[in-house]
Amino acid sequence: MKKYIISSAILFVVVFSSYAQDKSSDLQTLIDLMQQEKMIDQMMSNMSSIMKQQAQSQITGDEAEQKMDSYIQFMTEELKTLTKRLVNEDLPGIYDKYFSHEEIKDLIAFYESSTGQKMLEKTPKISKDLLEIMMKKYIPAFQQKLMEKMQSLK
Repeated sequence: MKKYIISSAILFVVVFSSYAQDKSSDLQTLIDLMQQEKMIDQMMSNMSSIMKQQAQSQITGDEAEQKMDSYIQFMTEELKTLTKRLVNEDLPGIYDKYFSHEEIKDLIAFYESSTGQKMLEKTPKISKDLLEIMMKKYIPAFQQKLMEKMQSLK
């Protein structure tokens, strides 16, 4: 009986660890297919533009251009490191939290399909179009409402 319990426990551990490795591998495949590192790089690039503007107002004096170049190089390397950590350490856990292994497999199948590939290709353009529409069509009225509300609170 004791051998049966030990054998069962060992079998459970082997099967569970195999399942976890398969899901972990599939999570990495999904992240690669979805080009998450590229998307996070783009997000970080947008952030770096803002940081550059802020730094330019603070870096003055002798050799300001050289200091700025050094700062930008440092910032770029730090953002690359941050991106790698997000993609390799944090993102798999986030997807694991919200999707079952079967759902991960379904997402892989989708992103491997021509429709999934088109979705990846068009998403930046869709986002850009949506942002332009929002900025032209909705933000001015939204800002006006906010200003009116602020005036009414004074």
